[in-house]
Amino acid sequence: MKEFSLIMGLTDYISVIFFSIAGKIFISTMYKEIKLKYFVMMTGGFLFAGFAGFCKATYKALYGSGLCDFQVLNNVHMILLSIGICMIGFSFVRITNPKTRSFNIYSAPPVVIVSNTPFIVLDFIGIIAIFIGIKRLAFSVNAKKAVLFISGFCIIEIIAGFMGALIDFEKSHINWITQILQTTATFMFLMSSVIISKKINSEDAKVTTKQQKALD
Repeated sequence: MKEFSLIMGLTDYISVIFFSIAGKIFISTMYKEIKLKYFVMMTGGFLFAGFAGFCKATYKALYGSGLCDFQVLNNVHMILLSIGICMIGFSFVRITNPKTRSFNIYSAPPVVIVSNTPFIVLDFIGIIAIFIGIKRLAFSVNAKKAVLFISGFCIIEIIAGFMGALIDFEKSHINWITQILQTTATFMFLMSSVIISKKINSEDAKVTTKQQKALD
């Protein structure tokens, strides 16, 4: 029997909200800066990953409240999350690639993490790709604080992923630990999006001001 509770499920929504807000910030900030195909990929990735988190939180809330064991929500969570994280990571890597970028960005070597579970492998690869892409983006707009936050996000997500893969995730205390880690990680992701968005918007404002002065 799973040791889920209603409070546990409701708490899970916090990380979903943090991640969704961060996704909206990145999407609204980048849509003028990148090609349409990468924008669509990034948007789709955030939608998949956000919906995956919503499914997991809803499953825990329904199970914990004693209403039902809606296993479909639990089953689609990892599939959608893995696909979404990979789409987000790949889009960030592509838009910061020296051949496709719109920014002046430092390069970073790709890293692949191997796991026994295919979906966990995809999840880890996507997280590493997100780190590489956002790290490049942060350096390109001189948002070094964002690198610290995105590094923390990736490290915590990998730790939480290993815990979910190697430890009995259905135990209450393990679930609470991973939820705290997830909430902390998504908050760091949110902070990185806020910092980068402010930097990009401030740079755009400077360019616009210079253009107006040149016209005057």
